[in-house]
Amino acid sequence: MYPLLRKLEDDGYIIQSADPDSARGEKTAHITDRGREHFQEMMSAPVVADGKRESVYRFKIRAFGEIQPDVQIEILDAFADTVQQDLDEFIRSRNHLQQKLHVDESRAEHLEWTIQTLDLSIALSETKQRWIAGCRRKIALAVKKEN
Repeated sequence: MYPLLRKLEDDGYIIQSADPDSARGEKTAHITDRGREHFQEMMSAPVVADGKRESVYRFKIRAFGEIQPDVQIEILDAFADTVQQDLDEFIRSRNHLQQKLHVDESRAEHLEWTIQTLDLSIALSETKQRWIAGCRRKIALAVKKEN
């Protein structure tokens, strides 16, 4: 963690100051204007479709209190699109395996458990879509209150 903090400080994104009340010489980090600008750029950047995608969206969503509603909606829209793509693929795969199940009974147990796993993935994706819709409503209400 300390090398990362040093790099952030060297890049001008944070400043660190010694905590005067600390007997152990602890430091406190504070974000700079440059750091805030970089943070906003990162929040607006598209999420790469890789194995870390879900974690990146969760990181961005945890930071919603620090970004504008229009950026929040952009992130939710992109997340909803990826969840929908996953959901479509899970359903397509499930239907394909369901058809195979009737043709290849020698692998029935394996196929049934794979279908069960896809059912879980489908349920999780549908839950994410409902959660995203709720977040959109919450943001819309907050914006309406401000205006």
